[in-house]
Amino acid sequence: MRSDTRRGTTHDTLILVAAVALSAFLLGYIQGEAPRVPRLQGGTGRGAAVSPQLQVADVEGRRLVEGRQAVARAPGIVRSAGQAGEPQPEGAGHQAAHSTRHTTWIPKNEHHDHIDSSFLRGKGNEKAPNAEFGSGLMGRKKPQVAICLGYTTRTKKKALQGVYGVKGQSPLFNHLIPSLCNTMSAGFVYSMWLGYDHDDPILSILGAADLMAKAIQETATAMGCSLETHLIRMDYGGNPTWAQNDAILAAHKAGVDYFYRVNDDSVMSSQQWTEKFVAALAVMNPPNVGVVGPAHKGGNTNILTYDFTSRKHVEIFGFHYPRAFKTWWGDDWITLVYKPNNMKKLSDVKLDHKLEDIRYTVGQDMAKLGALQREVDLHKATLQKYIQTHPRGLR
Repeated sequence: MRSDTRRGTTHDTLILVAAVALSAFLLGYIQGEAPRVPRLQGGTGRGAAVSPQLQVADVEGRRLVEGRQAVARAPGIVRSAGQAGEPQPEGAGHQAAHSTRHTTWIPKNEHHDHIDSSFLRGKGNEKAPNAEFGSGLMGRKKPQVAICLGYTTRTKKKALQGVYGVKGQSPLFNHLIPSLCNTMSAGFVYSMWLGYDHDDPILSILGAADLMAKAIQETATAMGCSLETHLIRMDYGGNPTWAQNDAILAAHKAGVDYFYRVNDDSVMSSQQWTEKFVAALAVMNPPNVGVVGPAHKGGNTNILTYDFTSRKHVEIFGFHYPRAFKTWWGDDWITLVYKPNNMKKLSDVKLDHKLEDIRYTVGQDMAKLGALQREVDLHKATLQKYIQTHPRGLR
């Protein structure tokens, strides 16, 4: 038995070493440098060491200390400053799938705490208590804008599968990050939130999410912009609408003020898009209750393929998109539920959809418009109830 135990331990060690080597090899590709093998973390047995600035939150129900303020494990919506005492609308509650890991990369010299993603739990419309939440975004005076998306390195072009997430190959690095940096406004604080599959061909590799977060932030820094980056691993796969939803819920809990849901192959081509979106929401009735979006090329131009919302959206519905939508149809729903008075496409804000390789299959279960319409009718009633009790001027 002792011999078998030693052999098992040796086997586990070899697997760990191989994982470390693979992570180091990936780092070399992402950073465009020669591969380097990082040292193992002493005493943890969890794999390759990463930069001390990479904050990785475990969600096993423990408290994180590690030299920073501990963050309690508690689910729920967290209000930003000035909203903590605001009651949650009746029936609202987070609809999110389990998330098992949250990786955060913070630009240098910016204060931050660990970010806990354990709140991404719940079924149906369960109510969730409020909770304090540590983040570099909290306490800042400038309005905060989260760029949120579902992300995968999976592609139907098998020859690219192994390198799709690598800088120089991915539309995230070729399109979204450069265009975002080129159109940021000085009056706002920006962050990026990516939800990815637990079985992603690259990001599921030990340490790869840490390296990807680091690569994103370094790319932004090289372009002269500051971009706090969050990668959130989901315990499901192939459900991009769920991933988009859960990324936004994570940003909402961190106290972000506005949420821009885009794709990794989006190109933001208009300056001052942030000010224009915020101003359009502010004149809604009630203020900030609604959805706005850009005039875009590519995709379905009859709906808001990309949407920009305030915190009010999640506070009203308890989610960004209903859990009924797994793959597609979330953008149809958010367009229709706010039509006609609280939805607007801004003609002077342009976005180009590059239509890179489609990596998800449209869910045929929602292909029938009847199913979509049922969700729209259900949640339009919720919206109308809120509007009736929150007329213009009542925040």
